[in-house]
Amino acid sequence: MSSALLLMCLLAQTDSPVKTDVADPSPLETFKQEASEYAIRLDDRSASKLSVDPKPLLHWSNPARTAEDGAVFVWLKDGRPEVIGTMFTYKIETVRRKHEFHSLSASPLTAEFKGKLAWKPGKPGVKFQSIPGAQAPAETSRLRQVQLKTLARDYAATIKSLEGEISELRLLPQPLYHYEPKESDVLEGSLFSFALGTDPEVLLLIEARRVKNVLTWQYAFARFNYAELSATFKGEQVWHVDSDAAQAGLVIGDRAHIEKIYTSFHLN
Repeated sequence: MSSALLLMCLLAQTDSPVKTDVADPSPLETFKQEASEYAIRLDDRSASKLSVDPKPLLHWSNPARTAEDGAVFVWLKDGRPEVIGTMFTYKIETVRRKHEFHSLSASPLTAEFKGKLAWKPGKPGVKFQSIPGAQAPAETSRLRQVQLKTLARDYAATIKSLEGEISELRLLPQPLYHYEPKESDVLEGSLFSFALGTDPEVLLLIEARRVKNVLTWQYAFARFNYAELSATFKGEQVWHVDSDAAQAGLVIGDRAHIEKIYTSFHLN
């Protein structure tokens, strides 16, 4: 979702972009409809579909970049987010439509859009680690939610554009999603985001998880941009991903990237 120049070059090598009505009176409704048309399953096609929360977690924009407008959704299993995705538009010469996903699951999964295979990551999407020095999860949900927000403030994140410019990302004060799963080793958790404007670029999950029957706070990061991203905990780097610039010009179903845990593609 960055580097207009690279996008123009890469898109010139793909099929013609989908043109949309710039004057669409309700782009948010279009995003909701597109999210509802995904069938996402853990492990294989025979498994039950994950349920998509029909209410977007966030309706975001980034007018300073390429007039971006989008909405973020989650797909759930027993109340826990297993997949996060955003449907969005941006404008370079014409309005283009793009989808972006990251697996938050411990399982492989398959995603189809209108019956067409769109994404099939074959490995876990996130790796949880214990939060150093964190107190044990509190006994009540109300107190645990206070703990979650306090713990999130110890983290920071940056994005490095394809041109080499480094920007500090802003931790949004409220989590994108808070959850208390059913029948899970996760007691409670929150999904936080670090953003440019309101556009989420880095995702932080913090969960109260049972490890050998002991509840402990653990965290995991996920990218939501193909640029180079980094995160720190109390000033020490704990997470980093290199840029994946080829994601800028992908179209749905591209075999070169269909198995990655993070994908970003245009509708063709």
